[in-house]
Amino acid sequence: MTYNLKPLYDTVSELTTNDKSLSTIYGRRASDGAIVPISIDDTGHLQLSGEVILNVSEITPVNVVQAVGSLLNATANLSLVGGSPLSLGQQLMAMSLPVTIASDQSPIPVTITGTITASNNIDEWGGVATTLGQKTMSASVPITLASDQSPLAVTGTFWQATQPVSIASPVPVTGTFWQTTQPVSGTVTAVPPSLPAVAGFGQAVMATTGTAVQLASNSLVNGVVVTANGSNVAPIVLGSASVTNVTDGTGNGYVLAPGASIGLAVANTNSIWMNGTASDSVSFVGS
Repeated sequence: MTYNLKPLYDTVSELTTNDKSLSTIYGRRASDGAIVPISIDDTGHLQLSGEVILNVSEITPVNVVQAVGSLLNATANLSLVGGSPLSLGQQLMAMSLPVTIASDQSPIPVTITGTITASNNIDEWGGVATTLGQKTMSASVPITLASDQSPLAVTGTFWQATQPVSIASPVPVTGTFWQTTQPVSGTVTAVPPSLPAVAGFGQAVMATTGTAVQLASNSLVNGVVVTANGSNVAPIVLGSASVTNVTDGTGNGYVLAPGASIGLAVANTNSIWMNGTASDSVSFVGS
């Protein structure tokens, strides 16, 4: 059987009679109303245009009653575009249809995951112009150091807590101030110590050998002279209340040989004790 195939048919009857391969698939061109056959390639795909191919097996069957001169609308599932497979879901740019967002498109919410690298030049912060370099606090960007920030090195000039101060000109100071040594002006009269009215004289005798005897009380200014009796049979030992009569170098007092004398600077003769042999004696004079 031979078919008279041509690109355009004037009526549906002519198309279905001559083009058996597409006896039930046709469309009417909107520009002039001519009936146009719809091509199917060797793989069974519906050829809509030079770049758009529709898989015939995925077309949803519909019953259409077409009015004369109207356009035929059908629902189809696109699986190939430009020879490349097409599927739902996010794809790479090469696997996606090009689209243009309308000029009056309302704002589209965007969720960003990951790191944004910006190369813009920031010249304002909070509406205030900003530039590089050290600025005052009011012209600086606020930052917060991390809680685990390692120590930061600080350089510069540092001052101690107490600063030395120098004054260019004298400054009057009021108040009462005392120095350690006070200057004295005027006539200084030295007052000699008062002397006792009567010099202190006395004697003392050993009552018992080895038992210390205390000299009588006499107030003194210049001291006292103690003399051992020249007729003593043994040395007299002078000292404190615990003085002994040991004279071999191991005792605890001053050894005064018979007839010998010694001067002592004491305030009272009663601070002197003597020890020795019974009946030996001493005499003393002080002022």
